[in-house]
Amino acid sequence: MIKGYAGSYASEQSQCLIQFCFDETTKQFTKRKELPGFEDAKYLSYVNKKLAAVCRRNAAGITLWDISCDKTMTHLSETKTSCFITQDDSYIYTANYHEGTISVYKKVQDLPLIKRIYIQEAAGCHQVLLQENYLLVPCLLLDAIYVFDRRKDFACVHILPFPAHSGPRHGVFTKNKYLYVVSELSNELFMCHMNEKMQGNVQVVQKLWDTQNQKAAAAAIRIDARDSCISLYEKSTRSSYSTEKRNVSFNVYRLWEIILVICNCQRMDVLSLSYIVSVMTSVFLKEMKKAV
Repeated sequence: MIKGYAGSYASEQSQCLIQFCFDETTKQFTKRKELPGFEDAKYLSYVNKKLAAVCRRNAAGITLWDISCDKTMTHLSETKTSCFITQDDSYIYTANYHEGTISVYKKVQDLPLIKRIYIQEAAGCHQVLLQENYLLVPCLLLDAIYVFDRRKDFACVHILPFPAHSGPRHGVFTKNKYLYVVSELSNELFMCHMNEKMQGNVQVVQKLWDTQNQKAAAAAIRIDARDSCISLYEKSTRSSYSTEKRNVSFNVYRLWEIILVICNCQRMDVLSLSYIVSVMTSVFLKEMKKAV
């Protein structure tokens, strides 16, 4: 049995965190439970039984839930809700798309804000990527990744440029310091071998879609624990279901049909998992419909 959590954009129908279980034997979603106090929790981060979420009440900020002792702390100091949150053992980091800021909170009582990095209003900050002593921030609307050094009070030490109108959104690192980035506006996959100062030359690996016929769609990128393959996700059509209880709306993210298999930093065969994922997505939607 796998326990999971799903966040959601704030609306009249959805102002909570959803806890669910997935039975690996029956392939069924079970034990759906709504957890209040997580309004506008559009992004979550889970580390060592601590779940961090972006949130909004009278103001925007973060909530940290220590699941081991069922203790919750909240800090509200942002005007608009951030679009991304991540954490390590000591700190929580958020990226604010509209405000163009990165916020750093310490994981102690009251979650004090220790640093707010201002890049530029409407910079499109979409992620905080932790790599050694650095923070890498893809700025979708600036066509660049900003690099900050944690040892130098989060000073900006490098800007990694991307092609104009590409819109870098999310990235992942391989163990040998290859950075793979997916761009939302141009729907491309980029690769960059980073040196010890987090500098390198950006190269296009793959054009994901024909942008003449496909709107901006690339949404996320993940790498498996074995450092052997990278999966790409695209934004799909918003789906909604009406029930006697409530209307439930959520974005569906479909695993794109290409998984890049990496071996010695070279692209190998391309595998198509679109059918498998379409079945998984269909099962998920049906079970979520039953749950509500």
